[in-house]
Amino acid sequence: MNETLKMRTVFSVVFIFIFTSSLGWQTNNSLHSANTMISQGDNAQLIPGIAASEIHDSISLTNNSQLESQAIAEEWPGNGTADNPYIIENYIISGPTSAIHLVNIDKYVVVRNVLLQSTAVYSGQGFQLVKCENIKIENSEFKYWGQSVLISDSRKCELEDNLIIDGMYGVQVDDSRFLSIQGNSFEKLQMIMQFTNVSESDISRNIVSDPSSAPIFLMVDSKEITIFENTIQNSESGIAIILSLCQDFEISYNYIENFSQAIGLYGSSNNILTKNTFKNCDIAILLQDSTSNIIYWNNFIEIVSKPTINPDSVTNLWSYEKIGNYWSDKPANQSTYLVWELEPIQIFDEYPFNRPIDITFPSIIAQPSSIQYRKLLDDAPQLNWTVTDENPAILEINLNGSLYNTTTWTSSPMEMILPNLDVGNYTMDFTFYDIDNNTVSFQVKIEVTSSLVSNVADFAIENKWYLIGGGGGLLVITIVGIVLKTKKK
Repeated sequence: MNETLKMRTVFSVVFIFIFTSSLGWQTNNSLHSANTMISQGDNAQLIPGIAASEIHDSISLTNNSQLESQAIAEEWPGNGTADNPYIIENYIISGPTSAIHLVNIDKYVVVRNVLLQSTAVYSGQGFQLVKCENIKIENSEFKYWGQSVLISDSRKCELEDNLIIDGMYGVQVDDSRFLSIQGNSFEKLQMIMQFTNVSESDISRNIVSDPSSAPIFLMVDSKEITIFENTIQNSESGIAIILSLCQDFEISYNYIENFSQAIGLYGSSNNILTKNTFKNCDIAILLQDSTSNIIYWNNFIEIVSKPTINPDSVTNLWSYEKIGNYWSDKPANQSTYLVWELEPIQIFDEYPFNRPIDITFPSIIAQPSSIQYRKLLDDAPQLNWTVTDENPAILEINLNGSLYNTTTWTSSPMEMILPNLDVGNYTMDFTFYDIDNNTVSFQVKIEVTSSLVSNVADFAIENKWYLIGGGGGLLVITIVGIVLKTKKK
Protein backbone atom coordinates (compact mmCIF):
# COMPACT_ATOMS: atom_id res chain seq x y z
CA MET A 1 0.00 0.00 0.00
CA ASN A 2 1.58 3.28 -1.18
CA GLU A 3 -0.61 5.76 0.62
CA THR A 4 1.09 7.87 3.22
CA LEU A 5 -0.46 8.68 6.57
CA LYS A 6 -0.84 12.26 7.66
CA MET A 7 -1.28 13.32 11.30
CA ARG A 8 -4.56 15.01 12.16
CA THR A 9 -5.03 14.82 15.95
CA VAL A 10 -2.93 13.46 18.78
CA PHE A 11 -4.29 13.03 22.30
CA SER A 12 -2.12 11.49 24.98
CA VAL A 13 -2.98 10.60 28.60
CA VAL A 14 -0.57 8.75 30.88
CA PHE A 15 -1.55 6.95 34.07
CA ILE A 16 1.05 5.19 36.24
CA PHE A 17 0.12 2.68 38.93
CA ILE A 18 2.66 0.99 41.21
CA PHE A 19 1.59 -1.70 43.65
CA THR A 20 2.86 -4.93 45.16
CA SER A 21 1.43 -8.28 44.18
CA SER A 22 -0.30 -10.48 46.74
CA LEU A 23 2.58 -12.96 46.80
CA GLY A 24 5.30 -10.39 46.28
CA TRP A 25 5.23 -8.01 49.24
CA GLN A 26 8.34 -5.86 49.46
CA THR A 27 10.86 -7.56 51.73
CA ASN A 28 13.11 -5.82 54.19
CA ASN A 29 16.04 -8.15 54.69
CA SER A 30 17.27 -6.30 57.76
CA LEU A 31 14.89 -8.01 60.15
CA HIS A 32 13.38 -6.35 63.14
CA SER A 33 14.29 -2.78 62.45
CA ALA A 34 11.58 -0.17 62.90
CA ASN A 35 8.87 -2.75 63.53
CA THR A 36 10.86 -5.24 65.59
CA MET A 37 9.63 -6.67 68.82
CA ILE A 38 12.20 -7.19 71.55
CA SER A 39 11.45 -9.25 74.65
CA GLN A 40 12.18 -8.12 78.18
CA GLY A 41 10.70 -10.89 80.26
CA ASP A 42 6.99 -10.40 80.96
CA ASN A 43 7.32 -6.72 80.11
CA ALA A 44 8.15 -7.22 76.42
CA GLN A 45 7.49 -4.17 74.30
CA LEU A 46 8.13 -2.86 70.86
CA ILE A 47 11.11 -0.64 70.28
CA PRO A 48 10.47 3.13 70.42
CA GLY A 49 8.06 4.40 67.81
CA ILE A 50 5.65 1.45 68.14
CA ALA A 51 2.92 1.27 70.78
CA ALA A 52 3.64 -0.90 73.83
CA SER A 53 2.42 -4.47 73.55
CA GLU A 54 -0.53 -5.85 75.45
CA ILE A 55 -0.56 -9.24 77.14
CA HIS A 56 -3.36 -11.21 75.49
CA ASP A 57 -4.96 -14.63 75.87
CA SER A 58 -4.60 -17.22 73.15
CA ILE A 59 -6.71 -16.57 70.06
CA SER A 60 -8.71 -19.45 68.60
CA LEU A 61 -11.19 -18.79 65.78
CA THR A 62 -12.88 -21.49 63.72
CA ASN A 63 -14.86 -19.53 61.10
CA ASN A 64 -15.39 -16.11 59.58
CA SER A 65 -18.29 -15.28 61.89
CA GLN A 66 -16.17 -15.79 64.98
CA LEU A 67 -13.44 -13.65 63.45
CA GLU A 68 -15.89 -10.83 62.70
CA SER A 69 -17.39 -10.96 66.20
CA GLN A 70 -14.01 -10.88 67.94
CA ALA A 71 -12.79 -8.11 65.65
CA ILE A 72 -15.75 -5.98 66.72
CA ALA A 73 -15.33 -6.86 70.41
CA GLU A 74 -11.59 -6.09 70.43
CA GLU A 75 -11.82 -3.19 67.99
CA TRP A 76 -9.39 -4.71 65.52
CA PRO A 77 -9.05 -2.40 62.53
CA GLY A 78 -10.23 -3.49 59.10
CA ASN A 79 -13.19 -5.29 57.56
CA GLY A 80 -11.55 -8.45 56.15
CA THR A 81 -11.21 -7.33 52.55
CA ALA A 82 -8.04 -7.29 50.46
CA ASP A 83 -7.88 -3.49 50.64
CA ASN A 84 -8.76 -3.32 54.34
CA PRO A 85 -7.70 -6.51 56.14
CA TYR A 86 -8.32 -7.17 59.80
CA ILE A 87 -5.22 -6.15 61.79
CA ILE A 88 -4.19 -8.14 64.87
CA GLU A 89 -1.14 -6.45 66.36
CA ASN A 90 0.97 -5.51 69.37
CA TYR A 91 0.15 -8.55 71.52
CA ILE A 92 2.22 -10.81 73.77
CA ILE A 93 0.63 -14.27 73.78
CA SER A 94 2.07 -17.05 75.92
CA GLY A 95 0.78 -20.55 76.56
CA PRO A 96 1.65 -24.25 76.67
CA THR A 97 -0.30 -25.44 73.62
CA SER A 98 -1.19 -22.66 71.19
CA ALA A 99 -1.00 -18.89 70.72
CA ILE A 100 -3.01 -18.17 67.56
CA HIS A 101 -5.16 -20.90 65.98
CA LEU A 102 -7.25 -20.07 62.89
CA VAL A 103 -9.53 -22.55 61.08
CA ASN A 104 -11.85 -22.17 58.07
CA ILE A 105 -11.15 -18.47 57.58
CA ASP A 106 -10.83 -16.82 54.19
CA LYS A 107 -11.19 -13.18 55.22
CA TYR A 108 -8.03 -11.12 54.80
CA VAL A 109 -6.09 -10.93 58.07
CA VAL A 110 -2.69 -9.42 58.92
CA VAL A 111 -1.05 -10.43 62.20
CA ARG A 112 1.92 -8.22 63.00
CA ASN A 113 4.24 -7.11 65.78
CA VAL A 114 3.30 -9.95 68.13
CA LEU A 115 5.41 -12.06 70.47
CA LEU A 116 4.26 -15.69 70.58
CA GLN A 117 6.02 -17.64 73.30
CA SER A 118 5.53 -21.18 74.59
CA THR A 119 5.52 -21.68 78.35
CA ALA A 120 6.14 -25.43 77.89
CA VAL A 121 9.53 -25.40 76.21
CA TYR A 122 9.63 -27.11 72.78
CA SER A 123 5.92 -27.90 72.88
CA GLY A 124 2.72 -26.70 71.20
CA GLN A 125 2.05 -24.64 68.08
CA GLY A 126 2.67 -20.93 68.00
CA PHE A 127 0.70 -19.98 64.89
CA GLN A 128 -1.60 -22.56 63.33
CA LEU A 129 -3.64 -22.24 60.12
CA VAL A 130 -6.05 -24.96 58.96
CA LYS A 131 -8.18 -24.54 55.83
CA CYS A 132 -7.41 -20.84 55.67
CA GLU A 133 -6.78 -18.30 52.93
CA ASN A 134 -5.44 -14.76 52.78
CA ILE A 135 -3.65 -14.76 56.15
CA LYS A 136 -0.35 -12.96 56.65
CA ILE A 137 1.91 -12.78 59.71
CA GLU A 138 4.78 -10.30 59.69
CA ASN A 139 7.38 -8.63 61.90
CA SER A 140 6.72 -10.99 64.79
CA GLU A 141 8.74 -13.25 67.08
CA PHE A 142 8.30 -16.94 67.93
CA LYS A 143 10.11 -18.59 70.84
CA TYR A 144 10.32 -22.08 72.36
CA TRP A 145 7.59 -23.80 70.29
CA GLY A 146 7.44 -27.42 69.20
CA GLN A 147 6.06 -26.07 65.90
CA SER A 148 6.39 -22.33 65.54
CA VAL A 149 4.22 -22.17 62.41
CA LEU A 150 1.92 -24.98 61.28
CA ILE A 151 -0.04 -24.56 58.03
CA SER A 152 -2.39 -27.25 56.73
CA ASP A 153 -4.75 -27.35 53.74
CA SER A 154 -4.43 -23.60 53.19
CA ARG A 155 -3.86 -21.17 50.32
CA LYS A 156 -2.53 -17.68 49.71
CA CYS A 157 -0.91 -17.27 53.12
CA GLU A 158 2.29 -15.38 53.87
CA LEU A 159 5.01 -15.45 56.51
CA GLU A 160 7.26 -12.43 56.20
CA ASP A 161 10.04 -10.71 58.16
CA ASN A 162 9.65 -12.73 61.36
CA LEU A 163 12.19 -14.04 63.90
CA ILE A 164 11.72 -17.73 64.74
CA ILE A 165 14.12 -18.83 67.43
CA ASP A 166 15.00 -21.59 69.85
CA GLY A 167 12.47 -24.35 69.16
CA MET A 168 11.90 -27.65 67.37
CA TYR A 169 10.24 -26.99 64.00
CA GLY A 170 10.27 -23.57 62.41
CA VAL A 171 7.63 -23.93 59.66
CA GLN A 172 5.71 -27.11 58.89
CA VAL A 173 3.31 -27.13 55.91
CA ASP A 174 1.17 -29.79 54.27
CA ASP A 175 -1.46 -29.93 51.53
CA SER A 176 -1.23 -26.22 50.68
CA ARG A 177 -0.70 -23.91 47.69
CA PHE A 178 0.30 -20.36 46.88
CA LEU A 179 2.34 -19.68 50.01
CA SER A 180 5.09 -17.12 50.47
CA ILE A 181 7.76 -17.63 53.14
CA GLN A 182 10.19 -14.74 52.80
CA GLY A 183 12.52 -12.45 54.68
CA ASN A 184 12.43 -14.47 57.92
CA SER A 185 15.29 -15.23 60.28
CA PHE A 186 15.60 -18.72 61.78
CA GLU A 187 17.95 -19.41 64.68
CA LYS A 188 18.66 -22.39 66.94
CA LEU A 189 15.97 -24.76 65.61
CA GLN A 190 16.05 -28.52 65.15
CA MET A 191 14.45 -28.27 61.69
CA ILE A 192 13.77 -25.08 59.81
CA MET A 193 11.11 -26.01 57.28
CA GLN A 194 9.21 -29.07 56.08
CA PHE A 195 6.79 -29.05 53.13
CA THR A 196 4.65 -32.07 52.25
CA ASN A 197 2.35 -31.99 49.22
CA VAL A 198 2.82 -28.27 48.66
CA SER A 199 2.82 -26.50 45.29
CA GLU A 200 3.18 -23.12 43.60
CA SER A 201 4.91 -21.47 46.54
CA ASP A 202 7.92 -19.30 47.27
CA ILE A 203 10.70 -19.61 49.87
CA SER A 204 12.93 -16.59 49.50
CA ARG A 205 15.38 -14.25 51.21
CA ASN A 206 15.38 -16.14 54.50
CA ILE A 207 18.42 -16.32 56.76
CA VAL A 208 19.26 -19.52 58.62
CA SER A 209 21.98 -19.54 61.26
CA ASP A 210 23.19 -22.10 63.82
CA PRO A 211 20.91 -24.93 62.65
CA SER A 212 21.05 -28.48 63.96
CA SER A 213 22.12 -31.52 61.95
CA ALA A 214 18.58 -32.12 60.64
CA PRO A 215 17.70 -31.04 57.08
CA ILE A 216 17.13 -27.28 56.85
CA PHE A 217 14.54 -27.32 54.06
CA LEU A 218 12.89 -30.74 53.69
CA MET A 219 10.60 -30.86 50.66
CA VAL A 220 8.49 -34.01 50.17
CA ASP A 221 6.10 -34.83 47.31
CA SER A 222 5.90 -31.18 46.28
CA LYS A 223 6.15 -29.26 43.02
CA GLU A 224 6.53 -25.83 41.44
CA ILE A 225 8.31 -24.22 44.36
CA THR A 226 10.92 -21.48 44.14
CA ILE A 227 13.76 -21.52 46.69
CA PHE A 228 15.44 -18.20 46.03
CA GLU A 229 18.14 -16.03 47.60
CA ASN A 230 18.31 -17.77 50.99
CA THR A 231 21.44 -17.71 53.15
CA ILE A 232 22.05 -20.99 54.98
CA GLN A 233 25.22 -21.40 57.02
CA ASN A 234 27.10 -23.41 59.59
CA SER A 235 25.80 -26.91 60.15
CA GLU A 236 28.89 -28.99 59.55
CA SER A 237 27.03 -32.28 60.07
CA GLY A 238 23.73 -31.29 58.46
CA ILE A 239 22.02 -31.08 55.06
CA ALA A 240 20.77 -27.76 53.70
CA ILE A 241 18.06 -28.81 51.21
CA ILE A 242 16.45 -32.18 50.52
CA LEU A 243 13.97 -32.80 47.70
CA SER A 244 12.19 -36.14 47.92
CA LEU A 245 9.73 -37.04 45.14
CA CYS A 246 9.66 -33.42 44.01
CA GLN A 247 9.52 -31.79 40.60
CA ASP A 248 9.59 -28.43 38.87
CA PHE A 249 11.53 -26.63 41.59
CA GLU A 250 13.75 -23.66 40.85
CA ILE A 251 16.59 -23.35 43.35
CA SER A 252 18.54 -20.19 42.60
CA TYR A 253 20.69 -17.42 44.09
CA ASN A 254 21.13 -19.27 47.40
CA TYR A 255 24.32 -19.14 49.47
CA ILE A 256 25.04 -22.40 51.30
CA GLU A 257 28.22 -22.70 53.38
CA ASN A 258 29.73 -25.12 55.89
CA PHE A 259 27.48 -28.15 55.47
CA SER A 260 28.09 -31.86 55.31
CA GLN A 261 25.79 -31.91 52.26
CA ALA A 262 24.33 -28.91 50.49
CA ILE A 263 21.52 -30.43 48.39
CA GLY A 264 20.15 -33.94 48.04
CA LEU A 265 17.66 -35.01 45.36
CA TYR A 266 15.86 -38.32 45.90
CA GLY A 267 13.42 -39.48 43.23
CA SER A 268 13.12 -35.88 42.05
CA SER A 269 13.07 -34.72 38.44
CA ASN A 270 12.76 -31.66 36.20
CA ASN A 271 14.25 -29.26 38.72
CA ILE A 272 16.60 -26.36 37.99
CA LEU A 273 19.59 -25.46 40.19
CA THR A 274 21.24 -22.27 39.02
CA LYS A 275 23.23 -19.27 40.27
CA ASN A 276 23.81 -20.77 43.71
CA THR A 277 27.06 -20.70 45.65
CA PHE A 278 28.08 -23.85 47.54
CA LYS A 279 31.12 -23.36 49.74
CA ASN A 280 33.07 -25.47 52.24
CA CYS A 281 30.81 -28.52 52.03
CA ASP A 282 31.77 -32.18 52.15
CA ILE A 283 29.36 -32.93 49.29
CA ALA A 284 27.61 -30.22 47.32
CA ILE A 285 25.02 -32.32 45.47
CA LEU A 286 23.71 -35.87 45.86
CA LEU A 287 21.47 -37.37 43.17
CA GLN A 288 19.64 -40.63 43.76
CA ASP A 289 17.03 -41.94 41.32
CA SER A 290 16.65 -38.38 40.03
CA THR A 291 16.59 -37.47 36.34
CA SER A 292 16.19 -34.54 33.93
CA ASN A 293 17.47 -31.95 36.37
CA ILE A 294 19.50 -28.99 35.11
CA ILE A 295 22.48 -27.85 37.16
CA TYR A 296 24.33 -24.87 35.73
CA TRP A 297 25.77 -21.43 36.48
CA ASN A 298 26.68 -22.37 40.09
CA ASN A 299 29.82 -21.89 42.15
CA PHE A 300 31.30 -25.02 43.75
CA ILE A 301 34.02 -23.67 46.03
CA GLU A 302 36.24 -25.77 48.30
CA ILE A 303 34.03 -28.86 48.09
CA VAL A 304 35.67 -31.96 49.55
CA SER A 305 34.06 -34.61 47.31
CA LYS A 306 32.62 -34.63 43.83
CA PRO A 307 28.83 -34.95 43.43
CA THR A 308 27.44 -38.29 44.55
CA ILE A 309 25.36 -39.85 41.77
CA ASN A 310 23.81 -43.30 41.58
CA PRO A 311 23.60 -45.07 38.19
CA ASP A 312 19.89 -44.21 37.84
CA SER A 313 20.68 -40.49 37.93
CA VAL A 314 22.95 -40.04 34.96
CA THR A 315 20.52 -38.17 32.68
CA ASN A 316 20.88 -34.79 34.37
CA LEU A 317 22.49 -31.78 32.67
CA TRP A 318 25.55 -30.09 34.20
CA SER A 319 25.58 -27.29 31.63
CA TYR A 320 22.83 -25.54 29.72
CA GLU A 321 23.00 -23.47 26.56
CA LYS A 322 26.80 -23.67 26.76
CA ILE A 323 26.89 -22.37 30.34
CA GLY A 324 28.44 -24.64 32.95
CA ASN A 325 29.55 -24.20 36.56
CA TYR A 326 32.64 -23.05 38.40
CA TRP A 327 34.57 -25.81 40.16
CA SER A 328 37.39 -24.59 42.35
CA ASP A 329 39.29 -27.89 41.96
CA LYS A 330 39.28 -27.82 38.14
CA PRO A 331 42.80 -27.60 36.73
CA ALA A 332 43.23 -24.43 34.71
CA ASN A 333 44.38 -26.31 31.61
CA GLN A 334 41.27 -28.49 31.35
CA SER A 335 38.43 -27.39 29.09
CA THR A 336 35.86 -29.73 30.68
CA TYR A 337 35.23 -30.96 34.22
CA LEU A 338 34.67 -34.59 35.17
CA VAL A 339 31.63 -34.47 37.46
CA TRP A 340 31.27 -38.22 38.09
CA GLU A 341 32.65 -41.51 36.84
CA LEU A 342 31.63 -45.12 37.12
CA GLU A 343 33.12 -47.17 34.33
CA PRO A 344 32.13 -47.06 31.59
CA ILE A 345 29.99 -43.99 32.36
CA GLN A 346 31.52 -40.53 32.65
CA ILE A 347 29.59 -37.33 33.26
CA PHE A 348 31.14 -34.01 32.29
CA ASP A 349 30.43 -30.35 32.71
CA GLU A 350 31.23 -29.40 29.13
CA TYR A 351 31.43 -25.63 29.68
CA PRO A 352 32.97 -24.97 33.11
CA PHE A 353 34.04 -21.48 34.17
CA ASN A 354 37.71 -20.83 34.86
CA ARG A 355 37.06 -18.40 37.70
CA PRO A 356 34.32 -17.89 40.29
CA ILE A 357 31.07 -16.60 38.86
CA ASP A 358 29.99 -13.15 39.96
CA ILE A 359 26.43 -14.04 40.88
CA THR A 360 24.42 -10.86 41.23
CA PHE A 361 20.76 -10.84 42.06
CA PRO A 362 18.47 -10.55 39.05
CA SER A 363 17.68 -7.21 37.54
CA ILE A 364 14.18 -5.95 36.91
CA ILE A 365 13.18 -4.35 33.65
CA ALA A 366 12.26 -0.77 34.47
CA GLN A 367 8.84 0.57 33.66
CA PRO A 368 8.53 1.97 30.15
CA SER A 369 8.90 5.70 29.76
CA SER A 370 9.20 8.44 27.15
CA ILE A 371 6.53 6.80 25.03
CA GLN A 372 5.40 8.89 22.12
CA TYR A 373 4.24 8.90 18.53
CA ARG A 374 5.56 11.37 16.01
CA LYS A 375 5.48 11.73 12.25
CA LEU A 376 8.55 11.62 10.05
CA LEU A 377 9.24 13.75 7.02
CA ASP A 378 7.34 11.28 4.87
CA ASP A 379 4.38 11.42 7.28
CA ALA A 380 4.80 7.77 8.35
CA PRO A 381 3.83 7.25 12.03
CA GLN A 382 6.69 6.28 14.33
CA LEU A 383 6.56 4.75 17.79
CA ASN A 384 9.28 5.77 20.27
CA TRP A 385 9.93 4.17 23.68
CA THR A 386 12.53 3.74 26.40
CA VAL A 387 12.88 0.60 28.52
CA THR A 388 15.84 0.14 30.86
CA ASP A 389 17.50 -2.95 32.28
CA GLU A 390 20.99 -3.99 33.38
CA ASN A 391 20.99 -7.08 31.16
CA PRO A 392 18.74 -6.59 28.11
CA ALA A 393 18.41 -9.48 25.70
CA ILE A 394 15.72 -10.03 23.04
CA LEU A 395 12.81 -7.97 21.69
CA GLU A 396 10.08 -9.99 19.99
CA ILE A 397 7.38 -8.27 17.91
CA ASN A 398 4.20 -10.06 16.89
CA LEU A 399 1.50 -8.78 14.54
CA ASN A 400 -1.92 -10.41 15.00
CA GLY A 401 -0.33 -13.36 16.78
CA SER A 402 2.32 -14.06 14.15
CA LEU A 403 5.99 -13.24 14.53
CA TYR A 404 6.77 -9.96 12.80
CA ASN A 405 10.36 -9.39 13.92
CA THR A 406 12.95 -10.48 16.50
CA THR A 407 15.89 -8.31 17.43
CA THR A 408 18.07 -7.29 20.34
CA TRP A 409 17.28 -4.23 22.42
CA THR A 410 19.17 -1.74 24.56
CA SER A 411 18.36 0.62 27.39
CA SER A 412 18.74 3.62 25.10
CA PRO A 413 15.68 5.12 23.41
CA MET A 414 14.34 2.92 20.61
CA GLU A 415 12.02 3.58 17.73
CA MET A 416 10.01 1.77 15.08
CA ILE A 417 8.15 2.99 12.01
CA LEU A 418 4.71 1.40 12.10
CA PRO A 419 3.81 -0.60 9.02
CA ASN A 420 1.18 0.61 6.56
CA LEU A 421 -2.00 -1.32 7.14
CA ASP A 422 -5.16 -2.00 5.15
CA VAL A 423 -8.58 -1.34 6.63
CA GLY A 424 -9.12 -3.73 9.55
CA ASN A 425 -8.20 -4.50 13.19
CA TYR A 426 -4.64 -5.29 14.26
CA THR A 427 -2.73 -6.11 17.44
CA MET A 428 1.02 -5.62 17.78
CA ASP A 429 2.74 -7.20 20.80
CA PHE A 430 6.21 -6.07 21.86
CA THR A 431 7.88 -8.43 24.37
CA PHE A 432 11.19 -7.48 26.00
CA TYR A 433 13.34 -10.17 27.62
CA ASP A 434 16.45 -9.85 29.77
CA ILE A 435 18.93 -12.57 30.71
CA ASP A 436 17.32 -12.95 34.16
CA ASN A 437 14.05 -14.04 32.53
CA ASN A 438 12.17 -10.86 33.40
CA THR A 439 9.63 -9.89 30.77
CA VAL A 440 7.86 -6.68 29.85
CA SER A 441 5.06 -6.72 27.29
CA PHE A 442 3.74 -3.76 25.34
CA GLN A 443 0.57 -4.18 23.29
CA VAL A 444 -0.64 -1.79 20.58
CA LYS A 445 -4.20 -2.20 19.32
CA ILE A 446 -4.81 -0.68 15.91
CA GLU A 447 -8.11 -0.10 14.16
CA VAL A 448 -8.19 1.23 10.59
CA THR A 449 -11.75 2.14 9.50
CA SER A 450 -13.33 3.86 6.50
CA SER A 451 -14.58 7.39 7.17
CA LEU A 452 -18.17 8.43 6.51
CA VAL A 453 -16.91 11.60 4.83
CA SER A 454 -14.94 11.74 1.58
CA ASN A 455 -13.73 8.15 1.95
CA VAL A 456 -11.20 9.27 4.58
CA ALA A 457 -9.91 6.47 6.83
CA ASP A 458 -9.06 6.98 10.51
CA PHE A 459 -6.10 5.22 12.11
CA ALA A 460 -6.57 4.83 15.90
CA ILE A 461 -3.99 3.38 18.27
CA GLU A 462 -4.44 2.46 21.91
CA ASN A 463 -1.55 0.91 23.78
CA LYS A 464 -0.95 -0.62 27.21
CA TRP A 465 2.25 -1.54 29.05
CA TYR A 466 2.45 -4.10 31.78
CA LEU A 467 5.19 -5.93 33.69
CA ILE A 468 5.17 -9.72 34.05
CA GLY A 469 7.39 -11.36 36.64
CA GLY A 470 10.41 -9.55 37.95
CA GLY A 471 12.77 -11.03 40.55
CA GLY A 472 12.13 -8.34 43.16
CA GLY A 473 8.47 -9.10 43.79
CA LEU A 474 7.43 -5.52 42.87
CA LEU A 475 4.69 -5.43 40.26
CA VAL A 476 4.67 -2.23 38.22
CA ILE A 477 1.86 -1.48 35.84
CA THR A 478 1.98 1.47 33.50
CA ILE A 479 -0.99 2.17 31.29
CA VAL A 480 -0.53 4.62 28.46
CA GLY A 481 -3.60 5.49 26.43
CA ILE A 482 -2.82 7.20 23.15
CA VAL A 483 -5.26 7.92 20.37
CA LEU A 484 -3.66 8.78 17.08
CA LYS A 485 -5.93 9.75 14.21
CA THR A 486 -4.59 10.08 10.71
CA LYS A 487 -6.09 10.05 7.28
CA LYS A 488 -4.94 8.29 4.18
CA LYS A 489 -4.21 10.11 0.98
